[in-house]
Amino acid sequence: MKFLLTALLLVGAFSLRAARASGDDRKKVAHTLEGELKAQTVVLRNYYRGDRLEYDSNGQLKEGGPPGTWTLDGHVRVSKVQMGRDTLEIYGNREFMAFDLKTKAWAALPDQEVTILIGTPDGEADIAAERKLLLKVFLSRDEETPCLIPSYWPRMYGRVGCVREGSGAGRRTRPKRDPNGSELDF
Repeated sequence: MKFLLTALLLVGAFSLRAARASGDDRKKVAHTLEGELKAQTVVLRNYYRGDRLEYDSNGQLKEGGPPGTWTLDGHVRVSKVQMGRDTLEIYGNREFMAFDLKTKAWAALPDQEVTILIGTPDGEADIAAERKLLLKVFLSRDEETPCLIPSYWPRMYGRVGCVREGSGAGRRTRPKRDPNGSELDF
């Protein structure tokens, strides 16, 4: 009986220590990701609308609005990253993208606050796994936004679509320039 009680106490102590370490790991992961993302603008895949978007651990939208437009709904400027018990939480503001015809450049204007929750597989907190998860929700820097927007927008600033380089899984997409540099007038 005394042995059983001692064994239960030891198991409980190790479980508490593991839970505490897991919580510490989650804080470290959140701190690392916040350092990488804070004050950065990220681009959502599918440009979902709404002030709260919730994704599962496969990057599939569970809660939020329908897909919107890339100029209004695609860009988020990150202000804070946290790890919940079973979610990666990203807080920020959407950025409205406006094209300045004089400077021929896009400008980001702050818009509504947005909360993005991404389920973590089995509640784990691993920096490599969380980065992979982020790529299911946001575009990477290697993915070019002009290749994902409607064809009439790239023409406005001198691009007319995309060219696929290579073949197979290693194929890369890059924007294709309009050789005439023509612009549409809206």
